[in-house]
Amino acid sequence: FSADVWRALSQCNIRSLFLNDTMESSCSQEVFQPFVASLPPQLVYLNLANCSLEAPHMALLYRALKDNCVLTHLDLSENSLGKDSS
Repeated sequence: FSADVWRALSQCNIRSLFLNDTMESSCSQEVFQPFVASLPPQLVYLNLANCSLEAPHMALLYRALKDNCVLTHLDLSENSLGKDSS
């Protein structure tokens, strides 16, 4: 997905986003950053299972969601988070 798609999504009234199994194994932080920066503020459910995410991706996701009081479900299963993500 391009940054334009993410910006468009952030303007929609999306409450659930299922992106499991959709990210490439080489998803760079530069590609992932526009996505997390544009997450819809009313998002309640986010599924990023099996998206080849690693610790650096989690740092970006944390910064984007740290003040979010709406998200109640975040699925990060089957990612290569490793010990650096704790």
